[in-house]
Amino acid sequence: MRKILTLFILCLSIQICLAQNPFKTGFTVEGGYYYPETSKYLKGIKDGYSTGIGFWVMKEFHPCFSVDVGLTFRKKTYQQPMDGYYNLDRTEYTYIESWPLPEIRFNQDLLVIPLHVRFYPTRKFFITGGVEHAFMINLDANIKKDWEDNWLVGIGGDQPWKLNWSLTYAKGFHKRGLKAVEGERMYSSVYTNRMIQLSLFYPIWKKK
Repeated sequence: MRKILTLFILCLSIQICLAQNPFKTGFTVEGGYYYPETSKYLKGIKDGYSTGIGFWVMKEFHPCFSVDVGLTFRKKTYQQPMDGYYNLDRTEYTYIESWPLPEIRFNQDLLVIPLHVRFYPTRKFFITGGVEHAFMINLDANIKKDWEDNWLVGIGGDQPWKLNWSLTYAKGFHKRGLKAVEGERMYSSVYTNRMIQLSLFYPIWKKK
């Protein structure tokens, strides 16, 4: 999946650079409700959210069809009750018998490479879908993987002042393992990414 996405983005970037057709670039900001799927044994995830900022390049292949790629810094976090913890060497696991269970916050800083397609059934409204490849860039959290891949689908529109918006549902292709260290305790969580996200796009330059 990562190789296919990387190759596609490379080919699209070359096509955009060499193409005579118009393309445009700009900034994006995003925010969302982050509610990952976790183990069936541990429920109660709360206070999940996602924010991000980045830039994008969009190419219009047809008046009703366009593709964009970009680079986004995204921050995600959620809180989850934990029934046990490892020592720092991960050689011992201790169950927590007190109640209520401690609620541990898991933070993630990600560098995201999104690839989106847009279909415009009308001039001001579009349907969007795509995939994202994200690299973990903070030291807080990863046990098994330092990346994640997501698919997404949603709707959007073109507004006055050149502003675009989209509302999307995104979900991960696979499970990921995270950790949070507090003193001599290391808490771990296994989840599948899932979120609802609102993004705003503002163009700053267009090649005619």
